[in-house]
Amino acid sequence: MIYSPYHLYTEFLTQKFSGSFKSLSRVDKDLKFEIFSPNSPRNITLSITTKEGKFMFKQPKIDTLNSIEPFENETNYYQNFYKFGQDFFCNRYKKYLILPFIETDRMQALKFFINKKFESEYTKSFVDKSISAINQFHQISNDEKDKKKFLRNSYSAIEPIYFTLLVGLRKAYLTKKFETILFKSSVQKNRKSVRLLIIEFLKEEKIVKFFLQLFENQKFRKGYLIHNDMNVNNMRGVINDNFKMIDFELVCLGDPLWDYVCYVESVFSRYLTNIDSDIYKIRFEVLINFLKGFLKNNDLSKCKVEIEEYLNFLIINKLKYLLDDNSGYAESEEMMGIVMQSIRNLIDHKKVFVDLIINGQFDNNCIPFLLAPGCNN
Repeated sequence: MIYSPYHLYTEFLTQKFSGSFKSLSRVDKDLKFEIFSPNSPRNITLSITTKEGKFMFKQPKIDTLNSIEPFENETNYYQNFYKFGQDFFCNRYKKYLILPFIETDRMQALKFFINKKFESEYTKSFVDKSISAINQFHQISNDEKDKKKFLRNSYSAIEPIYFTLLVGLRKAYLTKKFETILFKSSVQKNRKSVRLLIIEFLKEEKIVKFFLQLFENQKFRKGYLIHNDMNVNNMRGVINDNFKMIDFELVCLGDPLWDYVCYVESVFSRYLTNIDSDIYKIRFEVLINFLKGFLKNNDLSKCKVEIEEYLNFLIINKLKYLLDDNSGYAESEEMMGIVMQSIRNLIDHKKVFVDLIINGQFDNNCIPFLLAPGCNN
């Protein structure tokens, strides 16, 4: 059963909590409820505030062939792997769970960007802490004994987002059925102009050639457990060293580089698109620092292949936001046009951008590749 926010609220009031959640049983005066993400495509979430703290009451609701998959993925991960340990409450029968609420780092990070105070030392600290957190996640996740436990207990047949996108796009090219295969969001279904704009873009010769070749020549790493929805809202407490991660319903086997690309893009809001070059300089600086940290090599001239792999994932990530109205792009044809141009720039001049990254010196030639920041949710 998929609960509405109202039904989650009613269900919550009937529960008896103990341990870390004992304060949630005092429902008379000190509880404050907010609908945290009522329109999320993957969760219905309530925020619950008490005198003792703040909690998140959520129900994963991905539409899959087996609707239990995302819930089992998430509860498996909290139970068996990560830092929440037993500090969460789940109801397996009704498929919802409650977690401590940890404020996101995103708004604090963006405050520095907007005020242009994201200085080199802060950039390095933020990047180092983020890389350390992602590495911890991958290290814990990919302990062979624990990985087997997760795969054994999970009902999941979830594929990495990048692979699902490429498969869907290839199928659309072969069958010419772009609308039925690619457009599943309510916004895009209801806006013909949006659909036509994206289809026209996807039919451009260079776009067709790039994505079909990428599918045929796949060089993705396999066999690693990845978060698959890594963004700054799902990895919290990095800035204040109270690192915890949430939202494991999409965990699957895939290439860990995808997690890094998604996270780096998520640090920046789409509202920072098309402003002065200082912001692009910051984006470039953050990208360079992340690549050095992820590749464990300060000499990026020795990492051309890896940088190209990163940029391929970056292009797929931008395609993801074109096809996902949760990113907000589907609501703005102007914004989609910027994303499309960014993809064209990366495809046409990828080697140029690789050289700019290896050189490490920002100039205005970098800007066309840094257009259209990623995740805003």
